[in-house]
Amino acid sequence: METQSDLMRSYLSLRPALKRFLRSRLPSDQDAEDCLNDLAARILTTSSIEGERRNVQGYLFAMASNLVSDWFRASHTRKSGMHVPIYDLALTNDDTSLDDKLAGKESYRRFEEGLQKLPQDERDAFELHRVQSRTLPQVAEELDVSIARVRKLINRSHTKLMNYVWAKS
Repeated sequence: METQSDLMRSYLSLRPALKRFLRSRLPSDQDAEDCLNDLAARILTTSSIEGERRNVQGYLFAMASNLVSDWFRASHTRKSGMHVPIYDLALTNDDTSLDDKLAGKESYRRFEEGLQKLPQDERDAFELHRVQSRTLPQVAEELDVSIARVRKLINRSHTKLMNYVWAKS
C-alpha cells in the first residue's frame, strides 16, 4: 500500500516529466501548471492508495491524463474559448464628438415634441409604462382599459415617436 507521503515523493521526482506530459496536451503552460497543482491537491487529499501499486509512475501519469480529459470537458462545457476578457473591452467612449452630442440633443428635442403631439390616451399609456416604469396591469387599471388596449396604445405611440424622431434626421 502506497501512502500519501510515498506518492508525494514520487510526484515531486516526476514533476518535470509530468509537466512536459501535460504541456504537450494542453494549450498553455499555465493550464499545464494548473493541472499539476490539481494533481498535487488530489494526492494530498488521498490518505492512502488501496492495493499494491507496483507502477507509481504509471498511476501518476494516468491521473494526469484524467485531469487533461476533465480540463477539456470543462472548457467545452463552459465554452471558455468564446469569452472575451473584461480588460479587452472598451467600456466607455469619452471621445464623443460635438456633432454627435448636438445630434443627440436634437433627437431628444424631437422626441419631446413628438410626445406632446400624441393623442392623450397614447401619451398617458406611454408615459406611465415607459417613463414611470409601471406594469401593464397597473397602467390598465389607472386608465381603466384592458391590458390588450394598453399594449396597443404603447405600441402605437412607440411607432409614432420613432417615425417622428428619426424621419426628420
